[in-house]
Amino acid sequence: ETVLERLVDELVRDGVQGLSPLGSTGEVIYLTSEQRRAVVSTTLRAAGGRVPVIAGVAAFSTRDAVAQAREYEQLGAAGLVVMRQNGFATSEAGVVSYFSEVARAVDIPIVLYTNPALLGTDFSPAALLQLAELPNVRYIKDATGGFKCFRRQVLESIDWSRVKSDGYGFQIEINFKAYRKGFR
Repeated sequence: ETVLERLVDELVRDGVQGLSPLGSTGEVIYLTSEQRRAVVSTTLRAAGGRVPVIAGVAAFSTRDAVAQAREYEQLGAAGLVVMRQNGFATSEAGVVSYFSEVARAVDIPIVLYTNPALLGTDFSPAALLQLAELPNVRYIKDATGGFKCFRRQVLESIDWSRVKSDGYGFQIEINFKAYRKGFR
């Protein structure tokens, strides 16, 4: 039994409602693809279907992100938190392309992750509208600290009862269905 397996079991027994290995707490960018796979696989095995596992996908290239997403879906992840590893500035079209290609590569729900200070990625309202057209793009984890990427209409489409803060940022579910219907 590994330390990770024991941790997962303890967290589940203590009542967590889901797990998200390879988030943005720092470990993901330092692991090899084999180590990332092992973390996700171990977490899934230890969770044993008791809670959903939402695996983190981060890559410098779209091709690598798509490969990770497909692999984690095949392993049994219930969803994906998708972020960009930042090496160089990317245009908005490039950011939209990255997240769109990852979302199109899998059938499971996608959480867009924005953290400009750490990951160099933010979403304009126009980019969110484009990404909201994808049926499995359902959530956003906003770590801007001030909801910079949202206009008033977007903020009004949020079910505020579902907002959760960990002291570093907010995890929110946007009602993309309402957003798609013309909130501008």
